[in-house]
Amino acid sequence: MKIIPAIDLMQGKVVRLIKGNPKNMIVYSNNPLEVAKRFEQYADALHIIDLDATLSLGNNKNIIKTIADNVNIEIEVGGGIRSIEYALEVLNYADSIIIGTLAYRDRSTLIELMRYAKDRIIIALDHRNGKVMTDGWVKDTNEDLITSINYFKNIGIEKFLVTNIERDGTLEGVDLTTYERISKIGKIIASGGISSINDIINLKRIGIYGAILGKSLYDGRIKIENVKDL
Repeated sequence: MKIIPAIDLMQGKVVRLIKGNPKNMIVYSNNPLEVAKRFEQYADALHIIDLDATLSLGNNKNIIKTIADNVNIEIEVGGGIRSIEYALEVLNYADSIIIGTLAYRDRSTLIELMRYAKDRIIIALDHRNGKVMTDGWVKDTNEDLITSINYFKNIGIEKFLVTNIERDGTLEGVDLTTYERISKIGKIIASGGISSINDIINLKRIGIYGAILGKSLYDGRIKIENVKDL
């Protein structure tokens, strides 16, 4: 299972949002590159989310480019990627892109993008009570999580970032019930609620492809060097 630390960027800082709410923001560092370098030797990849781009408040792409130029592990980048042009721009410096809102708003554009970068696309499925949310977690698509995974798998997508919004940034533990239901459908990257080494062990046990570590790392509940030892 891949261990993937999260670096969420807002206003040039490394932050965490509680349940995706910008009003509940914790700033962890003013130096994103330093954070990336600290994780680099123990991680399989870095999960970088541009929250400003997600919320249409600007972007942090220069910072992300700097990280990409200075680390030797893969980076997956998401946040505000809602056109083919911007997706291809991000792919100039990222190994993979995370697509959320675009996949629902304009599926024909997603299919067109797959012509250029099929193997480098991760579909983000952020859900609340089993229903997928988009547009920075504020719009309910009314689509079932498993139905969505099966649709995107059938058109050729292999990797899925699945986040339980109610668990994100809460340290309440992973939504193991949901992950057990979907672990065999595709390459599932689990995000939201991971609070202990035990959560990671359980995700690995059920065959999850990757785990995003965020608040648990920044608050010191999990030491990434210990995760590497697993």
